[in-house]
Amino acid sequence: MDTKIVKYHNKLLTTEIKSIIKTLIVERDGKLCHRCHKENAKEIHHLKYTEYPVLNDLVMLCHNCHIDITVENRGHKRRKGLNSAEIRRLQRLGF
Repeated sequence: MDTKIVKYHNKLLTTEIKSIIKTLIVERDGKLCHRCHKENAKEIHHLKYTEYPVLNDLVMLCHNCHIDITVENRGHKRRKGLNSAEIRRLQRLGF
């Protein structure tokens, strides 16, 4: 999905709607990370971006798995030795 569409889409979703969606996903998945299966998932990941959120396309992930998947989806490899804060900083810079 085009980044302009994603930005517009995010503006359309109010905080209240996002909260309801997160509650539904947590009720469905619990706090279990979809990738590593540990019970520390606090973040929602879009398996694919669509015009409107589809619950089946949203999964719970722990922070580290969310970063890993984001980096992998952008065609990068997570280098050993980088911590989560360093990876987020690199992502903000467009790497």
